[in-house]
Amino acid sequence: MPNKGKSIMEAIQYLDGFYNDLGLLLSNFENLLAEKGFISIPNAGNRVTFDYAVANHIGYSKRWTLKCIQRLYLKEEETEENVNSINKAILCNLALYPTSAFEMPIFMCGIVSWEGNYSQNEIYSLWPTKEFTELMNLKNNWRLKNKQEVEGKSLIFKFMPLEKLRNIEDYTLFFVDLVKVESSKALQEIVDALENLYDGNDEIVLSSDVIVEKIPEKLMATWNLPVKPLDVD
Repeated sequence: MPNKGKSIMEAIQYLDGFYNDLGLLLSNFENLLAEKGFISIPNAGNRVTFDYAVANHIGYSKRWTLKCIQRLYLKEEETEENVNSINKAILCNLALYPTSAFEMPIFMCGIVSWEGNYSQNEIYSLWPTKEFTELMNLKNNWRLKNKQEVEGKSLIFKFMPLEKLRNIEDYTLFFVDLVKVESSKALQEIVDALENLYDGNDEIVLSSDVIVEKIPEKLMATWNLPVKPLDVD
């Protein structure tokens, strides 16, 4: 490879720049959510990765960079110690795995609902981070419950876990092309849509400049696989 050293330096600069831009995006995103009354679940602190841990071990070089970025948001008043009525939250997930079925980095944004009511500490323990990330892989344990089409475009998808998953009832989300999220207007669109979904309103507004309008066929086929009936004794 000609100018290999230069190419490596450019890759390093790009990677640093990518994470810097991503950090700014998430910070601005959370500020807009805060204006709507949503804050990151306190137990998570400022961490953006969970089941996927960054390593500095020489034998695990594939884990030297973040591959999963995921944050969970609750209504601020629900984070008080005496509140035990939480049954849904905003969840945003960015999977940077090469196994993703999409050709671009996808920012998944939606509402996860639980069966029953819980405190914020209980919700933190009911947060299956790895399983949410796997939704974009061709092999996953999620099935499409239904989808909402707006003006002929599939925008909102509701999934159910194929197997019992930490009391998860369903996950309602939309897909955003991360590359296109470059303006405060786009972020505001996403936050407004999340607020509507949280309030039970599927009439969201997202421009074609932001939303992913076409899902990979093989991934859609995976989501539509039949749910095997439970064995009956």
